[in-house]
Amino acid sequence: MEEATSMDWILVMLFYTFEIYFDFSGYSDMAVGVSQMINISLPINFDSPYKALSVRDFWKRWHISLTKFLTKYIYIPLGGSKKGLLFTCVNTMIVFLISGMWHGAIWTFVVWGILHGAFCVFDRLVEKYAKNIFEPARWLLSFIVINILWLLFRAESIQQWSDILLHIISMQSTYISDGLIASFSFPEAEFFLNTILFWGKNAEIRGFIMNMFILVSAFVCFILENNYRNKDKFTWAGTIFASVFFIWGITCLGSESVFLYFNF
Repeated sequence: MEEATSMDWILVMLFYTFEIYFDFSGYSDMAVGVSQMINISLPINFDSPYKALSVRDFWKRWHISLTKFLTKYIYIPLGGSKKGLLFTCVNTMIVFLISGMWHGAIWTFVVWGILHGAFCVFDRLVEKYAKNIFEPARWLLSFIVINILWLLFRAESIQQWSDILLHIISMQSTYISDGLIASFSFPEAEFFLNTILFWGKNAEIRGFIMNMFILVSAFVCFILENNYRNKDKFTWAGTIFASVFFIWGITCLGSESVFLYFNF
C-alpha cells in the first residue's frame, strides 16, 4: 500500500468501479437471457447506473430488484414518505442501514450503507435546488461519490479506506507504477492487439492496454444504451459485437473468473 502512488489508488478505485459494474451487468444480462430461453421474462435489474445524476438516482438504476424489495417490505411498512420529511429521512436511513448489513455484518458494509443513506437524504433535501445545477457537474460529483463509496465497499477495514483516501487527497505523485500497468498485460489482449489491430504498435505506448480498457469501459458505461431496452431488436451491429465478445470469452476459458456478487 505504501508503495502505491496517489494516481495508482485513483486508478485502482476507478477499475474496481468498472469491475463491479461489468460483473453485475453481465450477471443480470445472463439471467435475463437464460430466462428468455425457457420463456420466462424478467424485469430490468440494471439501468445504466453510472449515468445517474445523484446517489438517489443511482439507486433507482442499480440492483433494481433489491431496491424494490427493500421499498416494499421495509420502507413502505415503516410509513414511507407519508409521515412528513423527518420520518421520510429516518426511514431512508433505516433501509440503507439494512441494505449495508444485507451485504455483510461488518463495519465497512454498515458504514457503506449509512453513507449511501445519508447522501440519498441529502439529495432529497436539495432536490429543488439541484435541478438548476449544470447536469454534467451533477453527474461528475455523483460519480466521484459512488467511486469513493465503492472503495469503502471493497476495503478490508474503515482504517484502510480512510488511509487510501488520505493518500489520494495528498496527491503526492501522479506517476503510475509499472506494477499496475503490468497487471493489464494478459496474453489474450496482447494477441488481439498484436495480430488484429495495431501489429505491435501498442508496445511503443506505455500503459496502452490499460488506457484502452479505461476508454472502452467509459464508452460502455457512459455512452451506450442499456441493452435490456433493445433485447427484442435485431441489428447486425449488435450481432457482430456479441459474436466478437463470444469469441473473446472462448479464448479466455483458461482463466477462472468468479462473480463478485456470488459473495452476497
